[in-house]
Amino acid sequence: MAADDYAVIVGITSYPGLRTLQGPENDARVFREWAVSPAGGQVPDVDGVNIQMVCSSKYPAAATTPEARPWKADVYAALDKLRALGESKGGRTGRRLYLFFAGHGITPDNEVDEAALLMANAVKGGLSHVPGRKVVTYFRAAAYFDQVVLFMDCCRDAWGSTRLQSYDWDVLNRSGPVKHFSGFASQWNEKAREAAFELTKGKPEVHGVFTAHLITMLRGGSMTAAMLRGLMLNSAKRFAVPSTEYVPVFEPDAQTAIVLNEGAQPVQFPVSIRFNGLQPGEELEVRDGRFKTVYRDRPAGSEVAIPLPPTNYEARIRGTTREVVFDVPGQDSITL
Repeated sequence: MAADDYAVIVGITSYPGLRTLQGPENDARVFREWAVSPAGGQVPDVDGVNIQMVCSSKYPAAATTPEARPWKADVYAALDKLRALGESKGGRTGRRLYLFFAGHGITPDNEVDEAALLMANAVKGGLSHVPGRKVVTYFRAAAYFDQVVLFMDCCRDAWGSTRLQSYDWDVLNRSGPVKHFSGFASQWNEKAREAAFELTKGKPEVHGVFTAHLITMLRGGSMTAAMLRGLMLNSAKRFAVPSTEYVPVFEPDAQTAIVLNEGAQPVQFPVSIRFNGLQPGEELEVRDGRFKTVYRDRPAGSEVAIPLPPTNYEARIRGTTREVVFDVPGQDSITL
């Protein structure tokens, strides 16, 4: 268990001044489940300490915008607890901080790299928000944690008429490298979507497309952040809502220092390979992108399922010209 890892998880569904959403609280719940899982984030399952949830259902329902919560102050209060804990320990809170934000979102001031989560009291003319990348930048400079991981499942609508609303903390610049990794549900000025997914077998419910995709990939096993990025970019089309664009964003591109699902086996994905039987002398062979044979056999029947780590592959029937090149993830079944 990563005893000094922490998570602040925000899911906002209720917006009296905007359209109500269905997915963000479900997203927050499944991310929490992954965060505390022994095969997932391994964050100690201690609410209010290692895990802080800031969700619509924790506050009384509000009929008008001003009373609607959570507010910015609620999110920053959760982060303030971690700052105060770090100061009490000489400036270091822990190893890794997870930030997960789901709800409506914008890009204020047309700062094309930013993504800001709108608070429940947001309304046109007063779009109260928490800017995700700016919060990460603060924690990187303050060095309360060795690593900061941010995931945001929200739109990034360009909203140049809304000023970027920063935090009220004093600037802290401490020495020491802080590794970071961020994932966003959408490109600048693009929408995030929600739809029905069955992340729990037999229990379909509405989730953000990005969250459903993220959790599905994370459940695959141990991986670096760079590997997660590759997995999600290669498999994005499988999760896109029809007739919409879905291109998630991750930064930095090659973050190998952050390992996710440290307690799990290395990530693998099952690939079903179909073929019309094998003649005498023929064999099914699978080679990876370095031409290393990872499978070679004469399986009975006309189909075999092989678990494979993520990379590119070639499947072929030795002794014939039948071969197929495929990627994992991306193609979970091929035919020779």
